[in-house]
Amino acid sequence: MCHPDTVNEDRKEEATNIFKELNEAYSMNNLNKVKEILNNLEQDIQFNMASDSLNDSELLKLKINDIRKKLNILQNELDTLINSDTYKILSHIDNLDYYFNNLKQDFEDELKQLNKQIKITPL
Repeated sequence: MCHPDTVNEDRKEEATNIFKELNEAYSMNNLNKVKEILNNLEQDIQFNMASDSLNDSELLKLKINDIRKKLNILQNELDTLINSDTYKILSHIDNLDYYFNNLKQDFEDELKQLNKQIKITPL
């Protein structure tokens, strides 16, 4: 009835606030507040569901284009990751836990060596 994902774009902020208030009342087991919010929604606020207005073919075309743009952005990000040196290295490692544990040990050993050098080197 007031979920922000199901209302028209122009009412999302209002629906978000009501939804947060409803969740808070529910989590505090405040049945009276939940009933009050429900009554207010049923009496005062008529949210047009986004799906009700999606019959307009122009709106559908705009939403499809928007989704396609987002999909292209995600695809480009994925391609960038897949082509990165880091991904190429990590994708060929069979046991990541073993790899990172060894790497950690190498760093700890190097840190010990550096700490020894600091103690030996006069200032």
